[in-house]
Amino acid sequence: MIIIVRMITGHGRFFIGKTKKKAVKLAFSLWPEPDLLLDKMGIENIAPLFRHAIWTKNLTASGYLWTTVDKTAPAAKDVLPYINLLNNSKEITTAARIWNKYFPADTLLYNGNFSNPIVNSGFGWRIGKRKGVEVEYNSGKNTPLGLHLHFTGSDNVNYYAPRQFIALPPGQSYVLSGQMRSSGLTTDQKPFVEVVGINCSMQTARTDMVQADQDWTSFNLPFIVPKPCDAVQVRIRRIPSNNLDNLIKGDLWLKDFSLRKSNQQTESNL
Repeated sequence: MIIIVRMITGHGRFFIGKTKKKAVKLAFSLWPEPDLLLDKMGIENIAPLFRHAIWTKNLTASGYLWTTVDKTAPAAKDVLPYINLLNNSKEITTAARIWNKYFPADTLLYNGNFSNPIVNSGFGWRIGKRKGVEVEYNSGKNTPLGLHLHFTGSDNVNYYAPRQFIALPPGQSYVLSGQMRSSGLTTDQKPFVEVVGINCSMQTARTDMVQADQDWTSFNLPFIVPKPCDAVQVRIRRIPSNNLDNLIKGDLWLKDFSLRKSNQQTESNL
């Protein structure tokens, strides 16, 4: 332990492996103030310090270190843990500002054609594995850009993906647009698109269920974000069926998703 203390008090040192982890952990205990911590450890160790602050959910230290990390032009994927920490700490506005810098989009919704890699994090699409559902990302070479969901017929799935969290100024109207195509969908409960509030009371907006078989069909889904809300979730939803033949089978394709402000006026007390 004495050796580690001597090591971390000198500048110009990089740490590797277990030694680095021990040094960083000890540094945080010796210098809990982030400005002193950075001064003692040196700018060359900003990356492991920042990662440790996020891992320990130290919002104060990570926020202070971020101002320096941001200037080093980090890779977008390395920024995601900090964005998630801010989201989980309900610092939605700050998280969204950083997200928009490192993951720019043409509309308020990110990656509406599913043409970029699915980040499964931050304010991007999240698509987890679910029994009874197979997911395919179309390349755009031989098929239109978009997302293909195949329901295998093995389960009465309770499904709510892909889903995306979106930070939106409250007290305003919005319109979610997109296109869906289906083939051979079974059961009385078929997928639809919905928008729900995050950590707030908001009237859920839903499209009609997709038909069993339909060509590319556009939808426009209006909704209002009330003032207590600062974020919504857009998601594809399928509610389990109560019928005996409840194992959903068939295919659904999604593309051209976008979100924009509406010209519709909202009440001032929303």
